[in-house]
Amino acid sequence: VSSVGGGDFTSPTLFPLVFASGPVTDLPSLLALATEIAGRHRVHTHDGFAHLAADTSNDLAKSTPPQTLADAIALVNDAKAKFNAHLSQAGVHVVNDPNKISAPDAADLQTACDLANTYRALYNAHIQAAPPGASIQLLGP
Repeated sequence: VSSVGGGDFTSPTLFPLVFASGPVTDLPSLLALATEIAGRHRVHTHDGFAHLAADTSNDLAKSTPPQTLADAIALVNDAKAKFNAHLSQAGVHVVNDPNKISAPDAADLQTACDLANTYRALYNAHIQAAPPGASIQLLGP
């Protein structure tokens, strides 16, 4: 599971890398969730511990925080395409995840909110469906 850790070696903690933002309904909340999508998407796809191999071929075209509705629409449409490709990327998962995003591409505020909410829900399900386990990454000097 892609996760973030805390604590120390005597009392480690592990939290799945699911979304902190709730469902979105307006432009400010859409921009916040789209920003979170940009960050979490890359962290998860590049997580070599949660996958057989890191998926570096499904990076978002733009990972900077969106500032406008047009930016958010472009980001969520790209995230949908790249997330769907990630789910069946050869050599990444032990078993491909069939839960692809089927919502239509965003074209306005309402469809962007709908798509962002769908991405959020299916991403969280994808993260939480992974088998539990722990690992440690050793860094050289």
